[in-house]
Amino acid sequence: METVTTTLRLPTSLKAAIDRSAAANRRSVNSEIVVMLEAATAAEPNQLPASAGGVPAAEHRLRA
Repeated sequence: METVTTTLRLPTSLKAAIDRSAAANRRSVNSEIVVMLEAATAAEPNQLPASAGGVPAAEHRLRA
């Protein structure tokens, strides 16, 4: 699997929740984020979650 490195700005409370989830699942924070994003995108492969504005994924990639 090819990977890329990126920087995220997260609210402190969200980072803390990810840290707790990663510890509970015995994963690194990076692995936990990957698992969460894979689960979110698998549910609706052509649509981002509503919290991301509901923009179709392909259109979102073009904006990035």
